[in-house]
Amino acid sequence: MKLPMKFRILFFAAILMSCFASAQNQRFMPVKQGGKAGLIDTTGAIVLNPEFDAIKFLDSRIYISVEKDGKQAIYNMVSRSFSTDYYFYTEVLEPSLFKVGNGELWGLADEKKQLLIPLSYNTIELVGGRRIVCTNGAGVDVFDRSGSLIVHFDVNTALYVNGNYIIQSNESYGLASEDGQILIQPKWESYLLNYEVIYFNNPDSVLCYYSPAKIHITGNKKTSIQFFFDFDNTPVALPFYIKTEGKLNEFFSVFRNEPRSIDFENSYIRSTPLSGYYILKNDYCFLIDSLGTNLIPRALERIDYLRDRQFTVIENGHKGIYDLDKGFVLNPDFIDLSLMTDSVTKRTWIFALTDDGWSLLNPDYSRVNGLYFRSLRLHDGAGFIAFPNSGLGMLLDTTGKPMCQPKYASISLLASGLWVAKTNMGDALLAPNGKELLPPEFEAITGRKNIVRTIKDSVTEMYEWKNNQLNQLAVYNNYRRLNVSGRNDAFTTAGKPSRGVYKWQKDSVDGTFGLWDVVSESYKIPPTYHFVRPDRRKELTLVGIWGDTTRFTIGPLSFYGSMHFGIVDQTKGRIVAPTSFAFIYFHQFLPHYDENKTPTQYYGSDRNLALAISDSGQWCSISYTGLIIKSDIQYIDRFRGTKAKAWKIDSAYVSVKSQDAMITNVNRFYSQVRGFLRPADFYTDSVVKNGEKLNIYAAKADSLLFYKSPGGPNSKAIKASVSFSPPVFVFPYVYGQYLSGIYQQFYNFSIFKPDKKYSYIDENGVMITPLDYVRAYDFSDNRALVKRKDKYGFIDPEGNMVIEEKFKKALPFSEGLAVASIKSGKMGYIDTDGNWAIDPVFREANPFSEGMAAVKPQNLYGFIDASAQMVVKPQFLRAFEFQSGTAVVYMEKGYGLIDAKGKYLLKPVFDKILPADEMGMRLATKKSRKSLVAPDGIIVAKARNIVYAGEGYYSVKKGSKQLLINSSGKKNGVFVSQIPVEYAENKVLVYSKGKYSYFNIEGEKLLGPFSRATVFCDGRAIVSNRQKTMIINEKGSELHYLSTFGAVRAEPFDSVGIAIVYRGGYYMLVDTAGVVFAYSDNKPVKNTDSEYLYFNNNQQMIFDAKTKRSKSLGFWNSIDVSSYGRFRVMSEGLYGFADLCGKYFVKPQYTRIVKWSSDIYQIHYGDQVGYIHKNGKIIWALSR
Repeated sequence: MKLPMKFRILFFAAILMSCFASAQNQRFMPVKQGGKAGLIDTTGAIVLNPEFDAIKFLDSRIYISVEKDGKQAIYNMVSRSFSTDYYFYTEVLEPSLFKVGNGELWGLADEKKQLLIPLSYNTIELVGGRRIVCTNGAGVDVFDRSGSLIVHFDVNTALYVNGNYIIQSNESYGLASEDGQILIQPKWESYLLNYEVIYFNNPDSVLCYYSPAKIHITGNKKTSIQFFFDFDNTPVALPFYIKTEGKLNEFFSVFRNEPRSIDFENSYIRSTPLSGYYILKNDYCFLIDSLGTNLIPRALERIDYLRDRQFTVIENGHKGIYDLDKGFVLNPDFIDLSLMTDSVTKRTWIFALTDDGWSLLNPDYSRVNGLYFRSLRLHDGAGFIAFPNSGLGMLLDTTGKPMCQPKYASISLLASGLWVAKTNMGDALLAPNGKELLPPEFEAITGRKNIVRTIKDSVTEMYEWKNNQLNQLAVYNNYRRLNVSGRNDAFTTAGKPSRGVYKWQKDSVDGTFGLWDVVSESYKIPPTYHFVRPDRRKELTLVGIWGDTTRFTIGPLSFYGSMHFGIVDQTKGRIVAPTSFAFIYFHQFLPHYDENKTPTQYYGSDRNLALAISDSGQWCSISYTGLIIKSDIQYIDRFRGTKAKAWKIDSAYVSVKSQDAMITNVNRFYSQVRGFLRPADFYTDSVVKNGEKLNIYAAKADSLLFYKSPGGPNSKAIKASVSFSPPVFVFPYVYGQYLSGIYQQFYNFSIFKPDKKYSYIDENGVMITPLDYVRAYDFSDNRALVKRKDKYGFIDPEGNMVIEEKFKKALPFSEGLAVASIKSGKMGYIDTDGNWAIDPVFREANPFSEGMAAVKPQNLYGFIDASAQMVVKPQFLRAFEFQSGTAVVYMEKGYGLIDAKGKYLLKPVFDKILPADEMGMRLATKKSRKSLVAPDGIIVAKARNIVYAGEGYYSVKKGSKQLLINSSGKKNGVFVSQIPVEYAENKVLVYSKGKYSYFNIEGEKLLGPFSRATVFCDGRAIVSNRQKTMIINEKGSELHYLSTFGAVRAEPFDSVGIAIVYRGGYYMLVDTAGVVFAYSDNKPVKNTDSEYLYFNNNQQMIFDAKTKRSKSLGFWNSIDVSSYGRFRVMSEGLYGFADLCGKYFVKPQYTRIVKWSSDIYQIHYGDQVGYIHKNGKIIWALSR
């Protein structure tokens, strides 16, 4: 039989969606084998053979990028096919559209591998979701998504902004429309984009283009034009601006050329839901239209949009309603006004409050009735609960008419539409129309869906509301049942409560804490505890004392610790539980409920407040009164659906299924599972079983109230009472579902074993040495010093141990020699082959520098040369390396400076001498004075503070001023600055009166002031003013914004045009065009002239400023800058994991574990990656 066309379409669409959903649900995981990347599914089956150089998951869940032989292609994980051919570069612009490139030229390809746009453009950008802007030497072409040319611009570049194009022709900027029409001629030197406003600047003029209205405003070089913005949601430029020329400030609308007469000082404007109308706020509120006309010429304190063309206003503290067409429809005479809409009847009401009370108004603002109410509550589709001024409550129908007399203390609405009304005689049940169905004589009336339950004199009746009739289902009798295993031990340490005012006070002698009575000024509890932690309510305190280490085992879990915990009630000055517990877990903050789901308080009762493990390893529960229940049963069996076979004491559940799991850190264990160990007053594995049998486990009999049907297991009453999920009488205590959810959420938790080890990786992140060195150093002279266990050796850049691990002490190579010692403790020098170049005869030895090394033959230091000749005889208590021909030495009176012959250039009387800077200059400190010392030892300047300013200049503090001097001490300028000045590119950066400014070296101010600023580099600097942070040129022109929401911290641009910027808790690498290339959790570190190390998404990354690309170096706790192309990396320890019940246990053996999905973990060991199931089964073994 042939199906009709529409059914065939639906049928094939269903098949397609099913296939797509199947593909989406199929998870893929990247793997490496033999250095090549591939793809597997969750079973470990290979999807893509490991033959690629790299695989990258893209933001889309559909595509991945693969790289092979220096080229890239896009792979579709849904269709399991390649979407593009191989190119030097590929990028997903959006599903089925791909940017592809060979060398420096780009094109556009579709899912069928067809080139829609040829490879002939320098840049390609998708804008507005529908246009592709392409640039090359012939101009700018704009295509649609199918590759058809829309418009050509004979310009250098075109940037799509707000429906227009900012065009650049040669070095000038202008604006063009989407269809190619020139709106603003390209004759402007620079532009600045501020949301929908574009500022075009020339030295003698400015032009502002307001995109929403396609209107521009012009001014001269002294003109400042500042638009208003609405920042309530997405920032929106409003059609109002302030124009400043000299001292004249005027308020304009873009739709009027003349200034508007409105008070705009210290004002902000926000838009309203009504298009073309705005609220201006300063000392008062004004409602203005898009022309800037004030529509309500009155001093209003507040204006808010209400509905249609109406606004609520406040005048003299009273509310009214203003209609744009009718004026005031309600004068501002009301204390409060509220708009309510019945979502069922769709009728709108106005609640109006006057001194007489609340009144109900129709949509046309007429009174509904003559009543005033002290409260009104609308229930959609049901009516109003109203309390007239007489005091008692009544019901109004959906038209506002009374349904009953005002005679009820309170009224609430049930889900069935029935009303529960309370009186001093009891609760009554009312029909939806307000008619009494049951008289006011019940202790409680509750309901769920259409079932109603009443309680009266220990008798519970069940009713069903159906077809506007109330039918009785059954009558229940209360009973209580307790079934809990364990024994009760009552401790009487609490004693009689006292009435003091207490605080914890630390004894200054032995450092212990006691509970101090502020009234009697004496200790209620003497200083005994080494640890106290009060809870948030300040009622109870967890206390602890150090003692003997306790060790015990519960099922598969092993615990040990030396702190013994107890509980003190600090409000009553009593000990609740003695310090005889290895662990206490509080749960008094979680609410307890009665059968009606009403929160109850149990402070001061024998209800349990904490779960504890005694020093003997027994689970216990502790009550407020000091009652301690010790359990004989300690575990929960495996889950079956949402239920479990439970053996329990309160909420303490552990498993005895596995003997492999071991927890050696109690605090770490509980930090992982505290979400699982939640309190429960009882647990049930089946509510109704075998007819009337209820299996309930309760900590205390009075904690439960539930009901038995007299009608037998098949009665309607039984079915009605348990037909809900969960049944109504145990609804607050459905713990099985809760435990099941928590169990799945915390199925596995990590186990961490501290074990700090070092390794080395190459520039691609590949480990060249095993992760087993306890110490490691940078490469020098093609060798790196490493320590394994207790011996030192040296490796080469390939990771080979070229000098065996036999040295007791050693230092890295310097100038071809390395300090080393073996057994005797004497130190000598070895060459890069490991042979002794200088015999080990010295007590101490330092590395060679400038052909000399400080050594200590006996008690004093001297200097030897590479031939072991003593060129400066031993005479110093300490000696350091030579730098710029000088070395720092130490004698009894302080530090001094010597030359290569041992002659003193500075006498040894200084408190500190710093290493030489890039100019060979040193700073020597004596008491509070600093001296700037030239390489020949001549002091060229003395001051309290001297700081290197840059480019060979120094900032010297003299009183309240800073002198700028060169390395010879010549003064080049004097500046009033609160901090040392900085110098770069003929500009001095000065900080005075809380602001930064730029001066030339003669003292003439060039730029500023700014709230923050950096020195210039290649004609660019980063400055902040008010809420803006921007990049400026040497003329002070604003080139690019880095932030419009506040000042940010920044470092100057470096020699390759990259700056480190800190904003909002993270660091950024930014170029001089304002482009952000990388985000980092910590401050990036420069690796080479063009490379930067940074940390992002738990990975150590490296950014290359030449290629503008970043790559991962792996997951390490730390990484150092490279030497000989090798990075030294460190791992803090190893990870394993176990499930909460101890069924699965994987010992710590991985440097990182990442949850890949709900069932699968990605495991790492250095650069090796694999996958493991949550049950411990290996899916893909570690490989690289």
